[in-house]
Amino acid sequence: MKTYRLAIDKHLRKTGMSNAELARRLGMSSGNLSMLKTRDTVSLKTVAKLIDIFELDHMEELFEEIHIK
Repeated sequence: MKTYRLAIDKHLRKTGMSNAELARRLGMSSGNLSMLKTRDTVSLKTVAKLIDIFELDHMEELFEEIHIK
C-alpha cells in the first residue's frame, strides 16, 4: 500500500517562503501548520489553498510518497 504526505517543506524550499508566511497565507498559526505537516488527513479546502499558494499545476505535485517500515 502506498502512503503519501504533504510535501510542504519541499515547496517552501522551492519558493523561498517561510513557515510563518505560509501559515499567515493559510490563515492559521505556525503551530497549526506544524501539525498539518504530520497529519494523516487534510481537507480539500486546505489542499486547494496550498495548490494556489505554491502555484502548482497538478494536485499530485503537493504530495510525496513515504515508505513505512
